[in-house]
Amino acid sequence: MKPNALDLFEKFTKRTTCHGLDQITEQGRPTYIKFIWGLALAVLFGGMCWQLTARVLEYTEFSTDTKLHEEFAPYVEFPSISICNYNRFFNITDHHELAAVDGLIRLSSPARLQSEDALWEKYIRDYYQDSKHSIFLSDEVEKRGWQLSEQTIMKCTFHHKPCNYTSFSSFITTMGKCFTFNSHEKKQSIPGDGHGLKITLNVMQRELMSGLWGICNENPKKMKYHHKYSFAECMTECRIGYVIKKCGCKPYWTYQVHDALECDVWNMINCSGDAEADSLNLTPDECGCDQPCHSVGFVQALSYATYPGVLVGEILAADEENPEKGSNDIESHIMTANELNMSEIDPFRVKLNAYRDNHLMLDIFHETLSFTRVTQSKKITEMSLASDFGGLLGLWLGISVVTVAEIVQFFFQLLAAFLKKRPVVLPVEHV
Repeated sequence: MKPNALDLFEKFTKRTTCHGLDQITEQGRPTYIKFIWGLALAVLFGGMCWQLTARVLEYTEFSTDTKLHEEFAPYVEFPSISICNYNRFFNITDHHELAAVDGLIRLSSPARLQSEDALWEKYIRDYYQDSKHSIFLSDEVEKRGWQLSEQTIMKCTFHHKPCNYTSFSSFITTMGKCFTFNSHEKKQSIPGDGHGLKITLNVMQRELMSGLWGICNENPKKMKYHHKYSFAECMTECRIGYVIKKCGCKPYWTYQVHDALECDVWNMINCSGDAEADSLNLTPDECGCDQPCHSVGFVQALSYATYPGVLVGEILAADEENPEKGSNDIESHIMTANELNMSEIDPFRVKLNAYRDNHLMLDIFHETLSFTRVTQSKKITEMSLASDFGGLLGLWLGISVVTVAEIVQFFFQLLAAFLKKRPVVLPVEHV
């Protein structure tokens, strides 16, 4: 007699290592006992599925374990320091030039008023019709931007060694002309004030013109215009690529791009101004920019005070008015406040206030020679996920790998029995 599916199932429950199934099919047991065992197995199976689903979801959500470890070192790398002046243009005395430059800046702003576009375009066209004016905004920034020179650097030291404007390299950004400090000694071995970069600047305020695991990518895309990948630089390159693709030229502030020509003022009016404004609305998904799994960040601590003090400020302001006196005049004024009659120097503090308005001192340094290493690792690895599967199957139903093999065998037996029962239909010949 050929076995049917019920007979095969009964035999399977008696020899399988999955506990509890034989309690349902055992002969002679009351029906209510079998029902209770069936209900219990259904509840246990549901609990197992619930826990397995929770573990799989936690794995697919890229959950991480974060480990913080503070490490001390004999020295730490000194970061690249870039200095920009928010006042992008200086010494523009021609009203038409100022209106044209201001108009070009407004064209690429997402907050511009379109109702004023025609007016600004008129200023731009009127000024740049003259062929003696360069039609590239980067030339205007280079010529009229804030300069780092002997006149603007009042004092500069790095590791207590003197530095000057030749220690900085310039580049053009959307903030105007910026300068990055370059030093052969890019390490700080002594923590604290004065052991990093200390610089006093004249910002020329009075000459201001108006106007690893987780949701990260271990191998982010290669940067085209930057040496190292970062999320911000990726978005910047995306903006650059958007403008180049749409208008065939690059924005004026893309100093690192060498495979495209700069957009001239006519292109800014007709295309790149709008494109640059629109590029600010690009999303990381549209740009394909992911958070990198490896990055280095600096925690900034900012403190400030009025610079300089009254006593020193009066002396410095007086020396600025009479530069031929030099530093010897300062040394001659080293005395206590009681010995120096401040009212005789500048009774209304006019020079002091002017000096304070136009000068600032930056002291950039590492407070400690330690750094915090933040490491994120998989909270659930593939190995631990497989172990969870095995543990939960065994805990709730007593299922092991052997049981899985038995279940596979059972299904093949069912399939074989079904195929053997299929009737064979022979064609009937009609005489």
